[in-house]
Amino acid sequence: MTEVPTGAAGAQLQTPTMRVSSPLDKEIRGGSGKGSEVSLSAFAFLFSELVQYTQSKSASVQEFQQRLAEVGYAVGVRMLELNSFTGKGSAKRELTILDMLGFLSGPLWRRLFGKKADRVEQTVESGEYIICDDNILVSQYISTPNDKSGLNCASLVAGIVQGVLDSSEFNATVVAHNMQSDTGPKASRTGIFIRFDEDVLARNAKMTS
Repeated sequence: MTEVPTGAAGAQLQTPTMRVSSPLDKEIRGGSGKGSEVSLSAFAFLFSELVQYTQSKSASVQEFQQRLAEVGYAVGVRMLELNSFTGKGSAKRELTILDMLGFLSGPLWRRLFGKKADRVEQTVESGEYIICDDNILVSQYISTPNDKSGLNCASLVAGIVQGVLDSSEFNATVVAHNMQSDTGPKASRTGIFIRFDEDVLARNAKMTS
């Protein structure tokens, strides 16, 4: 896999705007002090309730992950709207795949988790990329039963990414997977796999040629 450098080149002309602090600007962080914007324990409780409710309505692991992704999709659509209204991070419209990946792994990830994603990789498949997070928040407090080893609660994040991409007209298929880490056989990381549709790849080729 190839690590992908993200971010637009060149300066952008921006119009100064007045910012008013809002609870919607807050990120989920643990610990105490100035950096703690939203209670991590409150998030963990609410997410646990969401997982339990979704599991009770699902007959299989696949259905469970699909339901989580649907919840995340609605969040992603609203987050893109919020980003446009508040101008936090990057309010401009991303035009190329690399710029969009930079937005997802940078401003969007910081808004969700208080940090950038660890890296973005490109697979050997054309138009397929992975946003990698070595310790994603939504998987830290989840105990997976032995009979459901393939369950991945990061499907919620995959849904968020899908919602942002669809709303930005970057149609793609997005799936969350557990990935083996290079640091040891027992260590794992989460990968958000993004496979862009052919029409998006064709449009990107024209814009970058």
